[in-house]
Amino acid sequence: MVLTQTAELAEIRAQRQAQEAELAAAIAGLIEHRFEIEALKSRLARLQRMTFGRSSEKLRDQVEQLELTLADIDERAVQAAAEQLAGEGGSVRAAVLDVADAQAVDELMHGAAGWGGGLQVVFANAGISAGPGPLREGGNIEAVDGGRWQRVLDVNLSGVLFSIRAAAKEMNTGYGRIVVTSSVAGIRAEPFVGYAYAAAKHAVVGLVRNAAVELADRGILVNAIAPGLFRTNIAAAAPDREKFLADLSRTALLGRAAETTEIEGLALFLASPASSYITGSVLAIDGGASALRNSL
Repeated sequence: MVLTQTAELAEIRAQRQAQEAELAAAIAGLIEHRFEIEALKSRLARLQRMTFGRSSEKLRDQVEQLELTLADIDERAVQAAAEQLAGEGGSVRAAVLDVADAQAVDELMHGAAGWGGGLQVVFANAGISAGPGPLREGGNIEAVDGGRWQRVLDVNLSGVLFSIRAAAKEMNTGYGRIVVTSSVAGIRAEPFVGYAYAAAKHAVVGLVRNAAVELADRGILVNAIAPGLFRTNIAAAAPDREKFLADLSRTALLGRAAETTEIEGLALFLASPASSYITGSVLAIDGGASALRNSL
């Protein structure tokens, strides 16, 4: 009896020791895993500090050294923007420009390239509305006005061509960023915008991709931003603005129109060294509208 109990106790003790060893191994694994997590968190924290701390400090320093040329067809608006930016630091010049005028675009780019350290970043952002789209009153194809069609193509398409062409001629080889504003109407059907606007924005995507192919060897990266619904002057010009914004807001997962400041991060990213492996891309910023449509 005693021998039996002793054997049973020995077996229990062995099982217990095995369980303790298994538990110890599990704890060691958890500790190691925790160290791995902490190391990862530490690396992420360092990366975050580099991205949002040091880069922000560098950006602030660089903003004070930036030489910006702003151009717009609206003299009052471009002067106001220049004054605001000048108040935040940096050297800013304003110019009145119709981007549909190829010679004027060439002259502006040449002047910008000769100011300071040369031309490194160009934003081609000019655009005008083509009026209502096919699902709104007066937007059917029979109502397309030839004069308005041509003016929209001149600004929204030819203006981009002239800007990219002039930038490529003047931009320094080795580092260059050309950022073009297209639209979600340039990558899918968008029945709320006019025919000329949709046609121009689709064509802009092709321009960006072809230019990216040509300029990659020079270290000049060309990308497009495709905004969805933003509270811009184009949206503000709609005769039934609030209904227009409400209707379109329902097409986005976030259920609202974006403020213009919400495009700044993506634009700055594409202009920065952080985008060094991105060219020929079209990046949608549309509150999830593309994801919603693709899931239907």
